[in-house]
Formats: sequence, C-alpha cells, structure tokens
Amino acid sequence: MKHKTVKILYLTNMYPEKPGSYSGIFIKREIDELKKLGLSIDYLLVDGMKNKFSYLNLIPLWKKLKENYDVVNIQHSLLLPHILFLKKILRLDVPVVLTLHEGELAKKEREKNIFLWLAHSKFWRRPLYRRIDLIIAKNIDVYRNLQVSTKYIEIPTGVDTEQFKPMDKKIARKHLGLSDTDVILFFPADRNRPEKNFSFAESLILELKKMLKKEVILLSGPQPADKMMWLYNAADIILFPSLYECSPVVIKEAMACNKPIVASNVGDIKKVIGTTAGCFVIDALDAQEYLIKIVEALNLQETQGRTTIFEKGYDWSTIGKKIYDTLVNINVSSSK
Repeated sequence: MKHKTVKILYLTNMYPEKPGSYSGIFIKREIDELKKLGLSIDYLLVDGMKNKFSYLNLIPLWKKLKENYDVVNIQHSLLLPHILFLKKILRLDVPVVLTLHEGELAKKEREKNIFLWLAHSKFWRRPLYRRIDLIIAKNIDVYRNLQVSTKYIEIPTGVDTEQFKPMDKKIARKHLGLSDTDVILFFPADRNRPEKNFSFAESLILELKKMLKKEVILLSGPQPADKMMWLYNAADIILFPSLYECSPVVIKEAMACNKPIVASNVGDIKKVIGTTAGCFVIDALDAQEYLIKIVEALNLQETQGRTTIFEKGYDWSTIGKKIYDTLVNINVSSSK
C-alpha cells in the first residue's frame, strides 16, 4: 500500500527525550508508528512541565512554522494560543489538529488552587477550539464535557503489543531481582502526582498484609520505559486507583500482558476493560471494595486482556492507520 507523504509538526509539552523516560512516551510511539506508514514528522517540545516560563517563548515555534508543514498536531490545549497567534502573524494556511488526552478536563471536582483552576478551565479553551480544524478525542466523554461544536473524531491511544506481551512471572521476577513468594502489586504511575492517588494504594497494602498474613510489596513509578514490561509481568495485580484520567495507556499495557487489574472507574477504563474476566473497575474509592477485588484477582494467574485489546482495535497497528488517515485526509481548505 502506497501512502501519501505529508509533513507534520507535533507540538507537545511532554516527550521522552532523555533515555528511559516514560513521560509522554505514548506520543513518541504514535510518531514512530506514523513514520512507519510514510509520514514525515518533526516534533517541538515546549517543556512547560519542567519550566513554566517555556510557554512564553515563541521563538522556537516561530522558526519551526517557517518549514512549511502540511498539518500541525498539538498535544495539549495550553499550546493552542501559541499556534493560533503565530498562524495569524505568519499568515499560514496550515490545518491545526488538537489531540485531546488531557485528564484534568475529566476532573469533576472544582480545582482549589486558583492557578490550576485557570489552567484547567474550559472557558478560555472553548473560543480557541472553535478556531482549529479538528479534535482527535482520546475519550469521547471528555470531548463532550467541553460542550463545543468543533469537528472531532474519536481515536483512543494505542498500545505497543510487540513490546507489551505476556511472559512467565518467575522469569520477570528473576530479571528484576524480586522474590517468588511475595505478593506484588504494581502501581504503574508516578507516585508523586496527587491525582494518581498513591497514598490510597499504600493504605490498601497495609490492610492486605493483615488479611493475607504474608509479605505484600507495592511497586510504583516513575520507572524507565524499558523496565515497564518486566514490572507488569512480575506483578500479581496492577493497581490503579486514580482520581481522574482521560485514556490511560497503562491499562492497555497491563491488558496486553494479560494481567489482572483493579482500577477506579475514571476516564475510559471501564470502556477499555469491558467484560474482561479478572479485571475489576470500581466506582467509588471504597477501601473494602478494593480489598475484596484484589483478593479475588489474586486467585487468577492471568486474564484474556490481550485478546480484548485486539478485538477492540487498541493495538498500534490499527490505531496508527486511523490517525494516519485522519491527518492525511484533513481538509486543508477548512483551515481558519
């Protein structure tokens, strides 16, 4: 199959530039998959997560936009003002796509911190969304909560099924230097991010030790990218009691490894897991409910999560083609 060559700029505030980094790795995997299909892709990192003042520097983007891209794909709404301002100043006719995977937009409670409230507010976003050509929604419910009429397409985040696959638990534990006899739960998120709810996970471990009367270990992130597959397979259960999400790729990674999962009902987790036996989605942050499901999951060695991934088309091969078709066929004349 011959693909049309299109030059695309990915503008993002997270990208794993350092070896082993896991932050924004799903963006790198998306770019890598699209390059395999023949697209020419550059990326520009505005590292606002490391330095907030990076958002004020428009010079790198100014220089990039002079390279005549066919499409600009923005990976966070905070970068929309940059592209729309420079597009007007430089009189560019390039289509602008926003890939919407911002978990904070799914948060139901009002943000108490005034600066975070402003950053997460939908009110300043809506006028900007009306000026772009397309939203690629990773979770359709998050898009609908925005209450905008911008053209959209739902394409969830894909999972690398070649990297993340089932393996013998004993082999994985031996590789990581872990005990064969301990009960191990893996919290596949950054423990320092409050919304991931690591403190709740820790409290569950204390209760589990009392109930099981044996050693229970809780492993957590952040972890190097090349270590994640080993951690999934070494664990008895993947524990993910997050407070809010959009479309967490770690759930799909765990499913691709056929691991039992106990997770909160946030983002698209319930939709992704579906009826996969051995994977439990809990509506409320109820410790007793979590403990019951964890004990139930411990009786399972593996699930059929990998089958679910392929049946629902969450593998990168399927997702990559959908994104390719979307970016290549976007109507250039619709550029505003």
